[in-house]
Amino acid sequence: MIALVVLKMRAHIQVMDQPTLDLIRPIILQYTGDTDDVAFVGATRKLLEAGDQTFIALHNSEPPNPAKTPFPVPYEAPFLTAHLDTLGLFPLEIQRRLLRVGSDLRGFNERVAFIQVAINRTWDSSLSTINRQQNADNLASGIKNLATTAEGLVKAINRLLDASGRPLWK
Repeated sequence: MIALVVLKMRAHIQVMDQPTLDLIRPIILQYTGDTDDVAFVGATRKLLEAGDQTFIALHNSEPPNPAKTPFPVPYEAPFLTAHLDTLGLFPLEIQRRLLRVGSDLRGFNERVAFIQVAINRTWDSSLSTINRQQNADNLASGIKNLATTAEGLVKAINRLLDASGRPLWK
């Protein structure tokens, strides 16, 4: 779930804020998917009960710990990919929005790959002190960029849904 990526990355770099919480809250509160995420989602729901400011403060309070760097994974949209040749059946605006989701997802996965390489490089004992610091800086920048990209992807997906969460083309 991309909303959890936004939450984890923002919390890791301590830049959780109200607009981000407003973006991810409805997704998290309505989530019913993968059992691997259910415990995390349940804990997040409990924290949200304490109020927005408490939730935000908690996520911005712990200093980043390189040993706890999240290891993001790429996401896929197999249904979208499998039906790219039939996008012409949709109105032009829906086509544009679907293609935007695909484009944003590719950008997201490129940033994930960058972060994975930087994380793996932290174990390279042959790095000089300068190179190790540069890698740490690149990793921090990559995580910040991934958070921003994930937010954009969530927004792109949301533009395909009506107020009740149903696809616009139904």
